[in-house]
Amino acid sequence: REETFTGEAVFGGLISYGIGAGFNYDDARGKRVAICGMGSLAVESLRTCLEKSARTCYIVCRRRNLAMPRAVSWFINQSAFPPTVAEVLMAMAPMYHISNDDPWAYSAVSPDAALIQQQTRFSVSDFLFIAQYYGRAEVVLGEVKR
Repeated sequence: REETFTGEAVFGGLISYGIGAGFNYDDARGKRVAICGMGSLAVESLRTCLEKSARTCYIVCRRRNLAMPRAVSWFINQSAFPPTVAEVLMAMAPMYHISNDDPWAYSAVSPDAALIQQQTRFSVSDFLFIAQYYGRAEVVLGEVKR
């Protein structure tokens, strides 16, 4: 969705929406980048900015969405029977651990770990976890204030 932020007109940096070809990712080279939201497009934008040599990327979001490590996605897709939520979370835990996070603590996970319910699709990416491990990415809970 399109957002207009207070102070956008006087902001000294680039502002762009991640849809279409509206942003030249080469402009991210050497810069600190803020990405609003935490859907799969935000995670892919983070990956592309870092591939284009952005210094650091910050995902600013109101709530954290679960991202799925690629191997876990493969595990689910090849399974003859759907794995349980607990099996999926246990498989995700090592990647969350390297980024000092815990998939069991997300609000999308029901208290009995029988259901994952979030408003967006899982982003499937190892890049987010690795970038956090190396200090090149950070997920910040909050909203853009100005």
